[in-house]
Amino acid sequence: MIYQLTSVNSNSNSFYGVEADLTLEDFQHACAYVQIVRDGLPVLSSCLDDCVGDWDGVILLNRFYGFKPIYKMIKPDEIIDFYDNWHEYVLKNDVNKINQFAVINASRKIVEFFCEKIEKTIQDFPHFEIELKRLRLLLNGECVEETWNWQRIDAKYLTGFKLWDSTEPELITGVY
Repeated sequence: MIYQLTSVNSNSNSFYGVEADLTLEDFQHACAYVQIVRDGLPVLSSCLDDCVGDWDGVILLNRFYGFKPIYKMIKPDEIIDFYDNWHEYVLKNDVNKINQFAVINASRKIVEFFCEKIEKTIQDFPHFEIELKRLRLLLNGECVEETWNWQRIDAKYLTGFKLWDSTEPELITGVY
């Protein structure tokens, strides 16, 4: 199926979609998993969006599940809005269904994506360099330091947070 990805917060007129061999319900749970994992990571609003949007969604769904990205305007089978997905799937907190789409090192994949996004804009925004350095420290096994003042979307501080390499899927325990 072809899924077009949108977000209430997006001002883009571009088409962002993926081809995925999942039912609509399963695809919604996969999107919910991506959003929950992202929301457990730092909100760096000075240089990154604080939620998953259409473009980010395409990239992350491809990296997590191998879904084929689609950027040309075609008629989708379904349109998925990440804002609606949050309210209809994430907040239902059906952990068992969402964890069916858990992937290995999901948080690490998102932090790597954060680094790539910042690297693309660093020339225009050199003040992002400090956050990029901190993200790289995190990828290299360091813990989040208190002085970084990193918080999740729910305003909980991430002091002491560390990325772990695992051979097991990264299960969620609920909405943050």
